[in-house]
Amino acid sequence: LITTKSYDTAEAVRAIGDLNNFFGPVVSMQNGCGNIERVEQQFGSARTYAARVITGFEIKQPGTVNITVTADDVHIGSYIRGAISPFARHLADTINQAGLPCRAVKDIYQDLFAKLLYNCALNPLGAILGVHYGALGDNSETRKIMKQVIDETFAVIHGLGGTTPWPDGKSYRRIFYEKLLPMTYDHRPSMLQDLEQGKPTEIEALTGYVADQGGKLSIPTPACSMLAGLVRFREQTGTTEKE
Repeated sequence: LITTKSYDTAEAVRAIGDLNNFFGPVVSMQNGCGNIERVEQQFGSARTYAARVITGFEIKQPGTVNITVTADDVHIGSYIRGAISPFARHLADTINQAGLPCRAVKDIYQDLFAKLLYNCALNPLGAILGVHYGALGDNSETRKIMKQVIDETFAVIHGLGGTTPWPDGKSYRRIFYEKLLPMTYDHRPSMLQDLEQGKPTEIEALTGYVADQGGKLSIPTPACSMLAGLVRFREQTGTTEKE
């Protein structure tokens, strides 16, 4: 199970590849997009799986983790879409028995893209402004920015041939404001926590990913590109709102 930040995926994949006599499945349980593809390049499609985890965590101190919110069950699926493999079902059952709701799905990409929409709308903007998620939804100016980010992310997902449970950005925004955002209203972005601790962020797997893919597909992504650039600035200069 790979639970590292996305910028450590390549190193984790190499470490697993160096294990002697390990021929089992490898599961990316990470934020953002692009991770499952790196796993597949090393281990092949039959051994590659991903999980969508939509639980908020805060590390209070080494060995102490505070779960701030659990918005939905963990979803697990294969790199190969269209069917639920015996391994995915077994792993989901095992995690369920451990007390964390989990289920196997036929198309994990749909879940990963759905979480990409959510994370891109909230995480970078909240990190730059130094606020919790709810504050972004309460302000008309930040709602305008989030609308553009959602629309750009939707366009790139469709350009990649992907799907989500919603047909368009308007449909998603209704669920976003009525259900998803209220459930995580008080959550502080993990990206903000990383900046405050002087750590790298996962921006390249979020709006950085959308901007990169948009460039390859000739899809404009000005809002995502701007947010990615501002977070990179914070990373490079080490400045946060706490300062």
